[in-house]
Amino acid sequence: MGFLARSPLGPRVLEFFGHMRPDPRLAHRVAGLDFQSRSVIGLGLDPKGCALDALRRVGVSAVEVGPVGAATNADSRMLGRSPTGWRLAGAGFDPTIHDAIGQDSDLSLAQVWLRVESGVSAQRLDGILQDPGRIFSGITLAGWEAIGGPERDGLSRLFQERRLPWLLSLEPHPPSGLDLASIHDAVSRGALGVWFRSDSRRPDGSLGVESAVPSDLTPTLVRLRSEFGKDFVLVAGGVGSVRDALALRDSGADLVGLEVGMVFSGPGLPKRVNEGMLPDKTRSPISGRTSTEHPGSMSWTWGMILGVAMTLGGILAFGIAGTRVVLPYDEAFCGLDREQLKALNPRLLPFLSHDRISLAGTMLSAGI
Repeated sequence: MGFLARSPLGPRVLEFFGHMRPDPRLAHRVAGLDFQSRSVIGLGLDPKGCALDALRRVGVSAVEVGPVGAATNADSRMLGRSPTGWRLAGAGFDPTIHDAIGQDSDLSLAQVWLRVESGVSAQRLDGILQDPGRIFSGITLAGWEAIGGPERDGLSRLFQERRLPWLLSLEPHPPSGLDLASIHDAVSRGALGVWFRSDSRRPDGSLGVESAVPSDLTPTLVRLRSEFGKDFVLVAGGVGSVRDALALRDSGADLVGLEVGMVFSGPGLPKRVNEGMLPDKTRSPISGRTSTEHPGSMSWTWGMILGVAMTLGGILAFGIAGTRVVLPYDEAFCGLDREQLKALNPRLLPFLSHDRISLAGTMLSAGI
């Protein structure tokens, strides 16, 4: 996908075959942040940002890259995949990631969020953020509970100076349970919400990604929404299907992470999720205007072109079936001309005519 998006006509190919740009009615605003849809990609699918330009064009509103910290190795090879998930070799921050982020990237299509893990100093992180080739929309900060008070102050001050929104990055089922006190402390220092990730760091330094949404995530979202209100950003990762996405949204999630579904269901999942969320949307929270468009009205031009082409093709097939029946390439393939085929069996050409008129009828009915 990344190679296709970087090729000269690749972006147009993606858009032509996918028609995946989100409907304007899917635009979502929370805590002053604007997203073109509720579909995002968490860390674990494309940690190095190789396919950012492609992901931006399939209906995704944000992509998480990185992480900075923990691992010294930026190798993001997939070591293995099973029905329960997959494992990435010691994923870490890659200095070349700016090649995908900073060069003529259309940030109006999707945001890029950088994962930062515990143990990273504010000074080191500031050096990364100062590079003009790296353009990040926000930060997801993991391991907040393991960071001391002075480090918390330094990081929160850095984010404020850089005017970067930041979210806590939490495991969907923390070993010690949900730490509300820690979340309240982060919010008091500027955190806008929580991103529940689908990945976790393994003892060998690799990232493990689970293939299912934890059953206890839904009540956790309900609890946090009740505790912090509607302006608290909630992101829930690990979505594998449209049903998962709708369930998490209805439980209070602002954004849903489709990194798991993209591996097991393919790149069409963001479009299906966006379409699944569309019927309930009647007003854009960004513009405040009620949309007058209907889903079908957005593709009538292409539908008309397809219908006309199929109708013309059906008429052509009908004309051939009622006259010559076989074409020169048919004769070349068989090694026999029309008269020889007729002599071979007098019922052969009438049978082929019947077959091709059936095709013509199907094309005409579909085209009309």
